[in-house]
Amino acid sequence: MKNLIARLEKAERGLLSTLIASSILMSVIGVFYRYVLGQSLSYVEEVAGLIMAAVIVLGSSLAVTTKEHIRVELLMQVFPRLVRWLNALAWFTVMVVSAVMAWLTWLFVSKLINNG
Repeated sequence: MKNLIARLEKAERGLLSTLIASSILMSVIGVFYRYVLGQSLSYVEEVAGLIMAAVIVLGSSLAVTTKEHIRVELLMQVFPRLVRWLNALAWFTVMVVSAVMAWLTWLFVSKLINNG
């Protein structure tokens, strides 16, 4: 099982690297077209924004999995006996926010599909 998790983590890191490189490439292509060729590509900003959103989601997932996420531990240091409850509260909050974001994304995509 650890081998599978290590492989998935490596694949996720590779995908993140590829997405970041493609975002940079899209920006460079947009600048080239605008200032060298005198034309503008209409989709560069949208694609770069979507790539950045994917990087945020995947990067957040990787940070939580590898325990490299940003965390404020003041309450845990002041109330060491509440660590398990504070961890549970943090995970619950993450799940609720993720569910709300997934629902809002679903509504937005459904609206886009229905409106053509």
